[in-house]
Amino acid sequence: MAQKKFDYNSKWKEIEKQEQDGLLKSVLPAVNSIYAQAKKDKNSQEIIRALLYQSKIAIATSDDDDTELQIVENFQKEISEAKGMEKSVLQSMLAELYFNYYRENQWKINQRTETSESTGDDFRFWTENIFQQKSAELYLQSIENQKELQNEPIGNWDYLLTKVEESRSLRPTLYDFLAHRAIQFFQTENNYYYRGNYDAKSNEEKKEKVWQILKNLSAFHLQKNNPDAYLYNQFELLKAETNDRFSDEYLNELTALSKKFPTAEYTAYILFEIAN
Repeated sequence: MAQKKFDYNSKWKEIEKQEQDGLLKSVLPAVNSIYAQAKKDKNSQEIIRALLYQSKIAIATSDDDDTELQIVENFQKEISEAKGMEKSVLQSMLAELYFNYYRENQWKINQRTETSESTGDDFRFWTENIFQQKSAELYLQSIENQKELQNEPIGNWDYLLTKVEESRSLRPTLYDFLAHRAIQFFQTENNYYYRGNYDAKSNEEKKEKVWQILKNLSAFHLQKNNPDAYLYNQFELLKAETNDRFSDEYLNELTALSKKFPTAEYTAYILFEIAN
């Protein structure tokens, strides 16, 4: 008799229903069983989905540092075994995990001075600058595999997305998704890593990284004849490059951009910015 196939979809639906009912902590055994089955099936997407859920549960419900350590070690292990797109997604998610852990515990972390323990493998003892460095490295590593990521439709990774249909046309590939996660980190990290605010050289390097990623995205979408995604990334680039959104120079660049693809849907957003 053929063995019944493990029904991932129905298992996730049950978990999501329990989560909506406020029972997040109680779904952990079900998530762990999906993780174990996905490992057995070598189903990388389900492994990643289970890891994300495990980390969400741990962060929301656990006061136990050992639980968080286990989650991070699981991510590190999967990254060491993964290849291609799966590795890229895991790197981006681990970067976010480190960032979120730092934000939750920054009052405690910011009091630390550097010791041999604080530069070791156990993230629970890291100092602020190590957290910042590790997240930055992982976000950049996650978009190194550019060509393969650009050929992967984001629709194949639905569970990673918040359901905003509009962003799907503007960020249609896995590369877009991961690149904009990296951009968001580099643009907002100084709100949290306070010591970074005093390092002018580091701040300039971050700006240049953001500009380069947005230029790559714009060039890619222009080549693929996707005017909306091109305009979106060019608009983000103009905003990132300017220090004065009321200057004549910024207004002139916006006006020139609005004329490139006048019939594209996204042109309306640029015209709105000009009007305001």
